Amino acid sequence: MSQRDSSAVRPRYDRETTAMEVVNGVDLRGRFIMITGGAGAGMGYEISRALARTGAHIMIGARDRARGEEAARKIREESKNPDIEVGVMNLASLDSIKGFTENFLTRDQSIDVLIDHAGIAYLPQHTCTEDGFEAQFGTNYIGHFALTTDLTRALRANGGARVIVVSSGGHRFTDIFWDDVNGHNRPYDAHEQYNQSKTALCLFSVAFNRRYSPEGIFANVMCPGGVYPTSLQVHMSSQDWMNYGLMDDAGRMSPMLKTPQQGAATQVWAAVSPELEGRGGLYLENCAIGEEHRPENPMVGYKPYALDPVAADRLWNMTERWLAERGYR
Repeated sequence: MSQRDSSAVRPRYDRETTAMEVVNGVDLRGRFIMITGGAGAGMGYEISRALARTGAHIMIGARDRARGEEAARKIREESKNPDIEVGVMNLASLDSIKGFTENFLTRDQSIDVLIDHAGIAYLPQHTCTEDGFEAQFGTNYIGHFALTTDLTRALRANGGARVIVVSSGGHRFTDIFWDDVNGHNRPYDAHEQYNQSKTALCLFSVAFNRRYSPEGIFANVMCPGGVYPTSLQVHMSSQDWMNYGLMDDAGRMSPMLKTPQQGAATQVWAAVSPELEGRGGLYLENCAIGEEHRPENPMVGYKPYALDPVAADRLWNMTERWLAERGYR
C-alpha cells in the first residue's frame, strides 16, 4: 500500500499521546511480541512496559542479560503479566544474531509483532563492528536486516505479523552514501553515519514489505520524534542539540521534544492499532500516518528518497551480497 493512501486512516491520537494511553483497553493475550532494545533507558523500556499491559507474551531483546532480566522483573511486577522474557542478542555481531535466531526458531514460536527498536548513535570515533561494518550502520541497519529476515518463518507462522522498523527524523538530513556506506573514504561525521543508518531502515521497511506482504507480514517504518532523555544522547553536545533546532542559545530544550513515554507511543500504536491491519509500506509518526516532508514544517515528514522502492531494492540486494560475502547466507 502506498503512502498516498493515508487519508483512509483517521488518527485518534497526537504527538502528546503516551504509550500507556494507546494500550488502554487493548487485549493481546495469546500474542507474542519481540522488541529489540526493549530494556533500554528511555523508549525501549516504555514500549515493553506498555505492551505488557495488553497481556501479550513479551520478549525483550537485550545485549546484557542482567539488565534485561532486571527490566523484565520490574515489568512483570507492575503489569501483573508473568509472560515477560529476555532474549540476548548483540545486533553488532552477525554471529550473535545467528545464534539467537537459530535457537529461537527451535521453539516453533510464532511472532505476531516484531519491533526493530534498538540502536546506537553519534559515536565520537569511526568504529567498525566485528563484521567490518561502520558501527552505527552495522548495528542499526545490518543487525536488524539479518535478525528480521532470519525470523520470517516465525513471522508467517501465525498467518501473518507486523514488523515495525524504528527510524528517526535524522533520515531527513542524509541519504545513503552508495559508494561508501562504511565511511572509509571520507571524513568521519557521527551524525551523517547515524542519519544514513536511519535512512537505510526506512528503505529496509519498504523492501521487506514488498517481499513479504503477500504472505501477510506487513512492515511499516516510524519516527518517534525528538525525545529527551534517552540513552542515545550520551554523545550529543549542546551544539548538536542547537543544530537540530532542539535547544536555544540559552540552553533551553525545545518544547517540541517528547518524553520517552510520548516517544514510545507511535511504536506501540503501530503494534496494536486495528487501523493498520493489513497495511504496510507506510511512514508513521505522532500516532498517525506521516506525510512528505515540507520545509515549512521541518520537524515532521519523510523525505521521498527514504521510501523510494528502487533505492530500497538496490540496498536490499547490496545487503544480501554483503551478508553472503561474510558467509551469513
